[in-house]
Parts: sequence; structure tokens; C-alpha cells
Amino acid sequence: MKTASEIFESLSKDTAKHEIKFREGSHFGNKAKMLAFIDARYVMDRLDEATDGVWKNDYREIKTSVTEKDNGIISAVYDIGKLYCGISILMDGEWITKWDVGVKSNFEAEKGEASDSFKRAGVQWGIGRDLYSLGSFFAPFEANGKVKFGWKPNGWNEQSPLNIPDPEVIAPHNRPTKAVIDLVKDAYEECNSKSLFKEGWGEKVLLNLSKFDKKELHTDTATSMLKSMQELLNKNKIEGDL
Repeated sequence: MKTASEIFESLSKDTAKHEIKFREGSHFGNKAKMLAFIDARYVMDRLDEATDGVWKNDYREIKTSVTEKDNGIISAVYDIGKLYCGISILMDGEWITKWDVGVKSNFEAEKGEASDSFKRAGVQWGIGRDLYSLGSFFAPFEANGKVKFGWKPNGWNEQSPLNIPDPEVIAPHNRPTKAVIDLVKDAYEECNSKSLFKEGWGEKVLLNLSKFDKKELHTDTATSMLKSMQELLNKNKIEGDL
């Protein structure tokens, strides 16, 4: 059975681009802000993959009392229910549950609320959380007053970086993996201990490493740093043997 750290790492990996869909959000003149989302099936697949199928979910309606007043006098008191979904995973021999609440959809409200609460609970576990850092997307309306069906940002299906308005923001799908970052850190420690860095170069490596936690480090930058430090270490080893 997988360890807790292995499960967390699997659940929090970036969402595959072909799994990401877009729907209309707020309208601004002749365009709409597009919201990225995933479907419930994708959450199930990720849970199956990460836990080898050892997970379960539960739904609960939690009541909230609402009081209506008329001219300061209580006219009615009633309860409204919010549907919560909890996703439980067996981790290191203990069932851990994370909950979140759903919102009714415009189509099949109750079914939509159940699906939404399930996906939100998945976010609590890290599934699809990277969608929140994708940046802002806007799409123009067609002649019928709606955004084109199946709309995707320009360049979305290309290998180049995503079409994010702010060029300083790096899309999650272009971030290096933790394994690569660990190699960069190890190379930095070894180069630093041998005093191999030229003035300011070590500081630049640390600055780029700090960008990784902010999800702003591009994989090309990380691999370039790693290659340069490995070349530096190899050169030092050869020269040290002479």
C-alpha cells in the first residue's frame, strides 16, 4: 500500500491539459471571463490512481437556521440545507476525511450540487488545485451572444507556454517536477560547499529556487541551472584529478 506522502504527491500533480475544460463566468461587455474546471470523473480517476482504489466518499446535508424579520419582528424561522461531500482516504492505516460544500448548478440542480461538492472535496486533497493559478482568460461572444462551444485559449493545444495575459506568470504545466528541483538543490549544495560559484551566481540559483514555491519557475530554467552546475562539478572533478 502507498504511503501518505506518495498519495499526496500523486493527488497534487498538475492537471493534464486535455482534462481541463472552460465555462463562462462573469460577462464584461462583448466578452466573458472563462473559468477552468474538471469533471467528477477525472477526480474519481485521480483518486483511483493515487490510492489504488482505496478511498470512499460520503454526503451530508448540514442545516443552517435562517430568520426572517418584518419591521424588526420575527415573521419566520426555517432551515436551509447545504450539501457537503467528504472524501476519505486510507493513509498509513488511518482513514482521513476532507469535506467541502457544493453549489447548485443551473442544470439538474441537485445532481450538480452533489458533483460540485465532490470536486471541491477533491481540491481539498490537491486534485485540480493548480487550476486556480492558471491566470485570467477572456473569450469573445459569438453572434448568438455566447462563447464558442469547446473554447480554449490561443495556443492551448500547442507545446509552447499557455496564453496567459501576464507574461511574468508561468503556467503550472511548465513547472519542473519536485524530482528535478531536488537535483538542483543537491547540485547547489555541492557547488556551494566547494566554492565553485562565480560572484552572484549562487544567489541567482537560490532566487530561482524560491520561484518554484510560488509556481513561477519554468522547467527550462530549472534544467538549465542543473546542467550548468553539473558541468561546473564535472570540470572541478577533472581539474582536481590533474
